[in-house]
Amino acid sequence: MRNPVFTALLAGTTLVSTHMSTHIAHAAPAAKGAPAAKAVPYAAPKATSQREVFANGITLVTRPDRTSPRVAFSIQVRAGAADETPENAGWRRLLAEAVLRAVRQNAGSDAVWTRAHLQSRAESLGGRIGASVGDDMIEFWATGDSTAAPQLLDLLLALLSRPRLSEDDVQAARETVQFGDESTSNIASRATSFLRGQLYRDGRGRRTRARDARPRR
Repeated sequence: MRNPVFTALLAGTTLVSTHMSTHIAHAAPAAKGAPAAKAVPYAAPKATSQREVFANGITLVTRPDRTSPRVAFSIQVRAGAADETPENAGWRRLLAEAVLRAVRQNAGSDAVWTRAHLQSRAESLGGRIGASVGDDMIEFWATGDSTAAPQLLDLLLALLSRPRLSEDDVQAARETVQFGDESTSNIASRATSFLRGQLYRDGRGRRTRARDARPRR
């Protein structure tokens, strides 16, 4: 059964799609002995956005961009920091993390795709899938090869339409939000944080403290 709070949030959703594909023009080679043609800087075509609002309140925004064979989907739920109170502070990040934990393979099914499976599937399509929290929204996103756009969108919609949201998922998400993710999937962000702390200094000349330098429980 879908969580009623999550269902209510989706009523104010915006789907943003940026579709990119490669378009390269090759000039004919110059005749022997002829002066070389002057190089002309490539001017990318100006991307234009199209916006459509459906009867259920969902807004669709598409923005074609043909400078690269990539596609990006962003589903943005209008739920900002102003919707948090001292009693429920952090619920948006908790929800985003819990949704990513597991997705039911079919409606009403107990079989699930875990977070690792979702990431593996996205990687097989040349991209990634994830979630983030901004000042005025919760965002669920997917990127990958433009040729795999339908599969990536299906994967992202499955994430939103069939999240398991079990008590175990919520508890695991709570621990991640409170204490950080110690799994190997977070090695890149931990390494970046550590290197930043070693390389850069703050306004007082001190090394910036890496996020993972805090005491562990």
